[in-house]
Order: sequence, then C-alpha cells, then structure tokens
Amino acid sequence: ALVVMQVAVSLVLVVAGALLVRSLSVAARVNLGYEVDRIAYLAVAGEMNGLEGDRAGAFFEQGRQRLQALPQVEAVALASRVPLSLNNNGFSVFLEGHQAAASDEPYRVDGAYVDEHYVNAMGLRLVSGRGIEPADRDEQRRVAVITETMARRFWPDREAIGRDFRLRFDGDPWRVIGVVADYKVDTPGENAKSYIHLPMRRDDTFANYIVRTRLPAASLVS
Repeated sequence: ALVVMQVAVSLVLVVAGALLVRSLSVAARVNLGYEVDRIAYLAVAGEMNGLEGDRAGAFFEQGRQRLQALPQVEAVALASRVPLSLNNNGFSVFLEGHQAAASDEPYRVDGAYVDEHYVNAMGLRLVSGRGIEPADRDEQRRVAVITETMARRFWPDREAIGRDFRLRFDGDPWRVIGVVADYKVDTPGENAKSYIHLPMRRDDTFANYIVRTRLPAASLVS
C-alpha cells in the first residue's frame, strides 16, 4: 500500500513539474511587446527618504539624467508602475453616452503615470498620435496615451485620437493624444488589455526608474 501510494504521489509530482517547466518555457517565448532582457528597474519612495514636492521631482530628474549619461544605457524613463509588477493602478473610466449618472458602473481600466521618455525606454510602438511631452507634465495637461485594445474597445468605429473620457462622472475630461501597440502589462499569458498612460506629475514622491540597456541588463544592475 505504501509503495503504491508513493508511486502515485511521485507520478503526480513528476507530471506537475513537467507542466510547470513547459509553462515556463512557453512564457519565455511570449512576445511581451518589449525586450525584457534589456530592461532593468529601480523603485524609489521619495517620501521615505525625506524627499517631498519639488525636491523629490528634482531628485528623480537628476537621477534619470545621470543614468542616461552612462555609456551602456540607451534610454531611461520614470513611471508609477512597471509592467508585470504586482501592484496596480486602476482607473474608473466614464464615457459620454455610456454612463448617465454618477451611480452608473464605470469601465475599469488599469494604467500608469509616465514621463515623456516611457515609450522610448520601453521600446513601444506608437501607432498614431504622439506620446507624452515635457509640456504635458509642466502644465499638468489632461492628456492620455492608450493601447490599441482600449482604442478599439471604446471607439471601434472612429479614430480614438481627440476623443475624451473622464475619471469621475463629473470630472474634467482627459483627451486621447496617442495610441501605442498592445504590450503585456500584468502577466505574460494575458490577452491584449486596455491600458492608460497619464502624464507623471513633476512633484510626485514615488517613481520607478526604467532603464533600457545596450547589453543584457542583468550584468549591469549592480
């Protein structure tokens, strides 16, 4: 009885292990929409290090410029969230003609606050319009860059550029200025998702440095 039980348990473990290895192998071949082996990131919480407001913004920008100056670095960006990370920035999206009152259920869409270098640092493909620009952040403009899936979901029969949405039913509108190709934001195996990119504030006290390197990033992190 013990031998039979041990063989049965071992068989289950072997099968489970084989399936896990197969899943990892498949995941490693998934096109994420960016070159994951040449991207490293570092999360910095300014408020936990005595940095607030303009001081935090100046610190982050100086750090970005110093990283950008390294010969082995191609591009550096700042963002509130890094793709495939566990945390999530969720937004409630209201569209004219879709919700009639504040009590109506909004569309739930994930996203991130990003700087003007994000699209380049991640190596994303701009499908139409433009990306975030420095003036968008300086003037705190209500503009957004969205993914192709979000554009098709909310404006299937028209151009998404120039369309508006709100993050509160009675809030000020945000205007779509650009559309980027879909990329994996939560897991390698996910279907294409709607995703929003909003301009990162100059005085934010938390940011992720996203660094795209010329060589595999693992050897350069230290």
